[in-house]
Amino acid sequence: MYPLFHVFFPITLLVVTRVDVKFKINRLTFGIALILPDLVDKLLMWTVGTTGRSWAHNLFFVALVGAPFLLARRFSLAESTWLGGLIHLVLDIPGVPWFFPFVSYDLFIPEYGGFWEYFIIGLTQPITLITEIGGLVCLIWLIAKYRLLSRPGLTGFFGNISATKIETGNQS
Repeated sequence: MYPLFHVFFPITLLVVTRVDVKFKINRLTFGIALILPDLVDKLLMWTVGTTGRSWAHNLFFVALVGAPFLLARRFSLAESTWLGGLIHLVLDIPGVPWFFPFVSYDLFIPEYGGFWEYFIIGLTQPITLITEIGGLVCLIWLIAKYRLLSRPGLTGFFGNISATKIETGNQS
């Protein structure tokens, strides 16, 4: 569970390409969906001893999480959830059990004692360290560009108010 890369890199990419505006992606829902598979599976890993990539790291879970929004006719929230979940899975390639629990996978169960041990061991791997630094750079850029340390900047960003309105201070 390395949130800097999993959350802030995709959000930055979404904002820079303006995909969020074009497809009416809700940034807050998208951000939650980006980290949700890890929140579920890592909690299960540390409590009941699962693999850390099973119950929430598959297409069935992604579809299931977005379904209530679809049933409530909140299409942009459903699409935001599905896109965030799908991007999370893509960022976790290889080792994603795409069709779990319908297809059997030989999933490795790690021997980690807890969150901090898992986190520190992961940061000793160069690819994890590089991606987390990249995510940190994205976070710093988002904070500076959209003034996310201020209440108007934060609420405007997650309310999907355009960058132009935030930069000029015009929130109407």
